[in-house]
Amino acid sequence: MYPLILDLGFIQLRSYGLALAFAFLMGILLASYRGKKVGLNPDLILDLSVYIIISSIIGARTYFVVTHWHLYSGDLLNVFKVWEGGLSVQGGVILSVIVSYFYVKRVQIDFFQLADVMIPCVALGQMIGRIGCFLNGCCYGKPCDLPWGVSFPETVSAGRDFPGIDLHPTQLYASLYALLILILLLLYDRRKTARGSTFFFYFILFGIARFSIDFVRHYDDFFFIHFAGLQITASQLVGILLILFGITGLTIRTKGQVKV
Repeated sequence: MYPLILDLGFIQLRSYGLALAFAFLMGILLASYRGKKVGLNPDLILDLSVYIIISSIIGARTYFVVTHWHLYSGDLLNVFKVWEGGLSVQGGVILSVIVSYFYVKRVQIDFFQLADVMIPCVALGQMIGRIGCFLNGCCYGKPCDLPWGVSFPETVSAGRDFPGIDLHPTQLYASLYALLILILLLLYDRRKTARGSTFFFYFILFGIARFSIDFVRHYDDFFFIHFAGLQITASQLVGILLILFGITGLTIRTKGQVKV
């Protein structure tokens, strides 16, 4: 793994941060291209992209810190070390959608038209960003004996927790899932019958992907929720809520019961 690509002492280039920056860049380029096709102002896309970048990082970091508070309670300055990893996709998506909604309302354009344009770009960003997680050695899976299991070096958290042990490369699973979601969204968007349906379809697909991957992803015991004899992760619970949100929104939009 290559968590640190370049170290000049006063300047460090980390693979996680580089992947994150590239993910945002490619997302903006795709959003601009898709926006032009439906007649949206490119400047509006760029302005919104800035809000999305900021809010997604804040949301992703906040969610991760809250759910991993034991890692930061001893030194609060570590909360701000985003370049070392520790971002939750779910938190980033949720906050960026909320911020985008209020931004779009302020500029008085159709939220769902813009949401349909932007949401495939989120999947593209996730696909690239998860590669950064793999290089950083975070968000790793449980031990496995599969041919594609990965043993991480002890210079990264996965290797320190499981030295010399093959693990599920859940980062790459998530990246492949995001690629599949991107393809399905682009195909669905061509045939959609109502504005907003592509947007809500994303949450169904993303919720299913996250719920599935978490069965083989490693978590500390505190991250599990026990209910009625069942054990799920906090992320799986959020994934279920996102699926329900997507199904509800898609049903309402395709029935034409909501006007924006």
